[in-house]
Amino acid sequence: MSDFDDSKSEKEILDKILDDDEVDEESLQADESEDAPEAADDAEAEAAESEEPAAEEPAAEVDETFAEEPSEESAEDDEPLSAPITLSPEDDSVSREARSAIDDAMDDGPVTLITEGTTINGSISSEGPLEIRGTVNGNVSSKDVLYIQGMVHGDVSAEKLYVNTPRLEGNLSSTSDIKISKDTVVIGDVRAAVDDSLCYIAGAVKGNIDVNGSVEIGSSAIVKGDISSKSVQVNNGAVVDGHFALTYAEIGNIDDFFDDKSSK
Repeated sequence: MSDFDDSKSEKEILDKILDDDEVDEESLQADESEDAPEAADDAEAEAAESEEPAAEEPAAEVDETFAEEPSEESAEDDEPLSAPITLSPEDDSVSREARSAIDDAMDDGPVTLITEGTTINGSISSEGPLEIRGTVNGNVSSKDVLYIQGMVHGDVSAEKLYVNTPRLEGNLSSTSDIKISKDTVVIGDVRAAVDDSLCYIAGAVKGNIDVNGSVEIGSSAIVKGDISSKSVQVNNGAVVDGHFALTYAEIGNIDDFFDDKSSK
C-alpha cells in the first residue's frame, strides 16, 4: 500500500473516532435532559423533608397584676336593689300597684328591704322607699313608698302606704294614699290627713277611718268603724258597720240645704 493510501486510511479512522465522540456526547446530553425532571423532583422532596415545620408562637401571657378589675361602682350597678317578685294572675290590684310603685322607686335609687326570715325587734325609720317581707316588732315609718308583705306589730306611717299582709295590729297613717289588699286584716285606725288623699280598702279593717279625701270600700271589704271623709264609695258586696260623716266635703253647712228659704 502506498503512502497515499495509508494517509487516507488514517484520516478515515480519525474521522470515525470523532464522529463516535459526537454521538456519545449527544446521547449523554439527551440522557441528562431526560433525568433532569426526576432529579428536580428528588431535590424538591429532599428539601421538603429537610424543612422543619414552623414552631407555633406561644400565646401571649396575660399579666394578672395589671388585669382590669370591675370597679365597685359598676359592680353595685349590676346588683339588683331588691329581689324581684313575680306576681300571679290571682294577685289583687293593690299588690300589683304596690309592686309597680316599688319597681319605679328602684329606678330612682336604692330600696331598703327587710327580707323574709328576718325579725327586727325595735322601730324602723327610713328616709327612702321601704319594703318589708320579714317581721318587725315595733313602729315603722318611711318618707317615701312603704310596702308591707311581712308581719308588723306596731304603728305604720308613710308617704304612700300599701298593706298586703295577713294581719297588722297598729294604726296606719299616710301623707298621700293608703291601700289595703284583699285578705288583709288591720286592727287599728286609718288616717290620711292630706287634702285629696285616697284610701282604698279591699280587706278587713276594725277601727275608725279618717281621710281628707275619698274612701273606696271594695266589694270584698269588711269595715267595722266610723268613716269620716270628703267622699265615700261603697261597692256592692262590701260590709260596713259604722257611721258615715262627710266631714271634709266642700259643701259648707249641710243643714242649709234643708232650710225652707221660701218662708224668708
